[in-house]
Amino acid sequence: MDDGLKKGVGYIETMAKVIAPLHSIQVRGKIGGTLFRRWRNLNTASEFKPGGGGSGPGGFVIIGNGATAWGGLTSAQRESWEGYSKKKKYKNKALEVWTLPGYNQYLRHYYLATMCGETPLSDPPETKWPDQPEGLTFGVNLSDKLEVGWSEGQEADYIQIKGAFNQKASRKIFSTRVTNLAFVETADESWEGSTAQTGKKSLVKVRLIRINGQYGPWLDITIDH
Repeated sequence: MDDGLKKGVGYIETMAKVIAPLHSIQVRGKIGGTLFRRWRNLNTASEFKPGGGGSGPGGFVIIGNGATAWGGLTSAQRESWEGYSKKKKYKNKALEVWTLPGYNQYLRHYYLATMCGETPLSDPPETKWPDQPEGLTFGVNLSDKLEVGWSEGQEADYIQIKGAFNQKASRKIFSTRVTNLAFVETADESWEGSTAQTGKKSLVKVRLIRINGQYGPWLDITIDH
């Protein structure tokens, strides 16, 4: 449910329920790279480590910095994020439609811009949202490595790659096995992962990211190898 973000209930990156500011007792689940839980009446936050290829500061640090930065925005800037966020529609498999609260959309942009090594914006972007990556390929290269490729001239600056490699061919790959692998400049045109194991299958989820944190829809590819 990467984009499963119901109006009034937000998720950052995947399955984190946010109905109040972070560090409140109402935060549950994974936000960025941090897993929030409640254990014996205590709130806990631990690192949710990505798979190989992941880089950048921990999600807990980024989201904490983003929450602090949100508190430093002017009222006009916060209202601008609310208006900007309402223009982005999300749907689930039942075709229900909702939008994100401005606070959650801001944190998404803040997190993604930071993970790409860029400076997050205080005002919402004026650029259009990117589409899916063009010319996406996924296969085993001559070095027996699992490799993701894409066409040159993408409409965004970075590509985010998630995946689950070398899974049992007879089983469905569930979302719980998919981890963040890398944020790569689109100019690189390819990214190489781990060694492919014979008789297995692998999945990648890829989307475009702008330097301002805007993100496109995910594109998935599953292969047998």
